[in-house]
Amino acid sequence: MDVNDFQEQHENKAGETMTLRELARLWWVIALVAVVATAAAYAFSAIQPQKYRAEAELTSAYTDPATVLGQVQQMNLLLADSANEAAFASKLGQPLPAGRSVSASSSAGLVGVAVITAEASTASLAARLANAYAAAIMSAQARSARSQAKHEATRISAQLVGLSHADPTYKGLAQSLADNKVAAKTATGAFRILSPAVPPARPYTSRPARAALIGLVLGLFVGVGLARAR
Repeated sequence: MDVNDFQEQHENKAGETMTLRELARLWWVIALVAVVATAAAYAFSAIQPQKYRAEAELTSAYTDPATVLGQVQQMNLLLADSANEAAFASKLGQPLPAGRSVSASSSAGLVGVAVITAEASTASLAARLANAYAAAIMSAQARSARSQAKHEATRISAQLVGLSHADPTYKGLAQSLADNKVAAKTATGAFRILSPAVPPARPYTSRPARAALIGLVLGLFVGVGLARAR
């Protein structure tokens, strides 16, 4: 180690010692900023309206992720269409509340599972919303599946007109017609309830203790920065 390197290391250590001494001398600045930031974060969070989040899980007849994703996208289109609000309100048993938020997504941990997430001002309302929207979506899908089966039955019936029983395709078409007639009355769609939503134990927003902790950490960082800048 040459003389220049030794002097540089000595200067660096001296600078670090000086910085620590300055911070210790200005501890009150750091503490003041941290206290103010903590109190402000707590107070701001405390006055925010509480919101609760509940989730209903639906399992799909399909396991292909791309297919499930396409079905989830269709769900979100249903949720966003104001023409469906009457159906959602009917399943809820009351007018849809203001400030609600409902969305559909694919489950991150389960294959072939869609999640209906609802947010509301109370825990019970969030759970009821999630379950009502899930039920309305399944009803809409059932109606769609039955309508498609009815249309297919009509198409097959037209094909069978004038077709001889001896024709090699007749038996298969007749069986398909019978199946579609049954599906036109009983089809339930691709989803069924896997896990109904339950009221959450605590809100996911307006959590003053968590906000205060974040405020404390940020306040310490800002306080140290201000102290070093003096």
